[in-house]
Amino acid sequence: MRLKRLNILVIILLILLLGGLLLIFWESSKELVKREALRSAQMEAGTIIAFRHYLAEANQELLTALEDKNLSNPFMCAPAYVTSHAVKNINGFLIRQVSDNPRNPKNRAEGIELDAIHFFRTYKDRRDYFSSLDKNGTSYYFYAYPLKIEKSCLKCHGVVGKDVSYSTYRKIKKIYGDKGFGYHLGDVRGILAIYIPKDSSEQRLAFLKTRALLVIGLYVVLIIFIVLIHIEMLNELKKFEQFFSNDEKASKIEKINFSIEEFKNIQSHLINYLKKNEKYQEELKHMAVISPLTQLENLTAFSNWTQEGEERGELFTVIAFDVDNFKNINQTFGFQVGNKLVKEIAERLKNLVRKIRGAKVFHLDIDRFAVVLPVDWSKKEVEELTEELLKKLEEPYPISLNGENQDEIVVSFRTGIAYRKQTPLPKISFALEEAKAQQKEILFYDDVKDKRGDYKEHLKLLQILRKAITTGDADGIIPFYQPIVDRNRKVVRFEALVRLINLDTGEIITPYKFLKVAKSSRLYGEITKIMIRKVLCQFTNLNYGVSLNLSVEDAENEEIRRFILKKLKEFPDPSRVGFEIVEDEYAGNSEEVREFFRTLKKMGCKIYIDDFGSGYANFEYLIKLNADGVKIDGSLIKNILHDKGSEVTVKSVLNFTKEMGMESIGEFVENEEIFEKLKELGVDYFQGYYFSKPVRYLGEFISKGEISSMEKGEDC
Repeated sequence: MRLKRLNILVIILLILLLGGLLLIFWESSKELVKREALRSAQMEAGTIIAFRHYLAEANQELLTALEDKNLSNPFMCAPAYVTSHAVKNINGFLIRQVSDNPRNPKNRAEGIELDAIHFFRTYKDRRDYFSSLDKNGTSYYFYAYPLKIEKSCLKCHGVVGKDVSYSTYRKIKKIYGDKGFGYHLGDVRGILAIYIPKDSSEQRLAFLKTRALLVIGLYVVLIIFIVLIHIEMLNELKKFEQFFSNDEKASKIEKINFSIEEFKNIQSHLINYLKKNEKYQEELKHMAVISPLTQLENLTAFSNWTQEGEERGELFTVIAFDVDNFKNINQTFGFQVGNKLVKEIAERLKNLVRKIRGAKVFHLDIDRFAVVLPVDWSKKEVEELTEELLKKLEEPYPISLNGENQDEIVVSFRTGIAYRKQTPLPKISFALEEAKAQQKEILFYDDVKDKRGDYKEHLKLLQILRKAITTGDADGIIPFYQPIVDRNRKVVRFEALVRLINLDTGEIITPYKFLKVAKSSRLYGEITKIMIRKVLCQFTNLNYGVSLNLSVEDAENEEIRRFILKKLKEFPDPSRVGFEIVEDEYAGNSEEVREFFRTLKKMGCKIYIDDFGSGYANFEYLIKLNADGVKIDGSLIKNILHDKGSEVTVKSVLNFTKEMGMESIGEFVENEEIFEKLKELGVDYFQGYYFSKPVRYLGEFISKGEISSMEKGEDC
């Protein structure tokens, strides 16, 4: 009877153990997912707050912008305005900047957001608020970070008459009303609210639960095994009782000892399984902070480590390495080779840094690494080490490309350095982007952060450009025309030149100032289409030819190609239309581009190479393109009277064009002497200020009837 009770007790204990393990796994997996959501929100908040701080630094002259009549809304430069438009949705997170006293009604805090604001005002030293909620039928994790009034904020949010000037107050009141004033330094103005959908988190939770169930399944098998062994032990104990009742001691003692050893083995196995469970929990934590590809600490580990250091008031010196054109390596050789290359880079960097006391290596992204150095290093020492590491990292990497043959891949890097900084992650990212833009191998954040004037000018031009494109019939994008004349100074055609009009001031802005902004903001293609449409419309009823500038970037864009061909089909005489290809942009390797140019020529259009004789000048692609003519580079024309090299270059170009039956055009003709010299050398056509500067209206060049036709064309 006692044995039967013991058997039942063992089974109950095992079942309780199984249930306890299941509960532990279930709850720990939920907690891991919740922590991961919190960590992700903290990382996003840290990046956004750093971006706001950068914008605050870059907008010290905001009060000047308030008085700028050219800006319809000067607060487009303010950190809150720019950030709210830039970070509405990142990585699937819904992000809002809200207040209980907002100037913009869209930014009014509601529900849990008001709870968070009250929480931060009650507990002034707290930086995080984390909770869960259901909103519009969707479950979210909710994270909030306090937005406090800093010194730079007082100019617009402080006490009127003390911090906020009356002129500024009137300007703000006119746009937003009498809201958002009266704050003091350190007051909670509002919060940065981040909503993380639980759907993505639940997928991770389901994965962890599945893993947990697999482990529990192993325990079930183990328990069944233990129960079977226990039953066998009961049988042996019964035999033991029979032994004493039948005086069979000597023959049975050995069997009883053997059964006890088996029980000890079972106990040992159970302990081992419990240890494996602990190890599995550690592996889950390890997976969250270690790159599975390189086994280096990842972006999460870097963010946690720097955040802990910042709480202790520490500064960081970080070198970020980014592989140039890594996407092309993946596209050319495949992802398997790309992954091998990343592992080789990580191993080489780890071996190089291992020799440096106190240094750490992190794998931030697939093609980006970071090296953290001791903060007592000088800036010169950091730069010298970076140069040394680059030299070693850019040595060839032996990689098997097809599984058999060994080959070498050579890569180059850009580096961005944050020297003795807090929140280094956004700073190294910014320095890296600037290094790419400036084509530099090494760039310190300190060397680029003072480009506030450029940044403000960029924003201002972008606002003018957007308004020019979206107002009326793109009223701010206007074609100007410069005549091209023959040897008798007779106008044979015009070149259309784009100009940007500031619709608030009437200022005319040249392409030199705004085309770079247009390209960086993806408005360049829109400008091309507007120019094509307006120029062809205005020249519909004229008997002159017209040339338009076209970049290879335009020709590579399928939408723009279709647009140009459509407009040419609607134009009465495409043979009056020419396209000037910017020479140093001509790629010559794209079959799509070459086919497009062939189609233009079949329709009767002429193709010219602009600025020929400098940059990537060569005669081979003139033949490939089957161009109708060239525009000789203006720098050669301007110097032709005084520089023998310029004259020789022009002569060689003219000899080639004559042999090939191509036209030649000399631009930048500024005086009579240059005009006569070019005629003497055999140039066919001429263009420059000597004949006319670019003009908006062609009244002095064409007849009254044609002027009437052109004016009608402006309404097209």
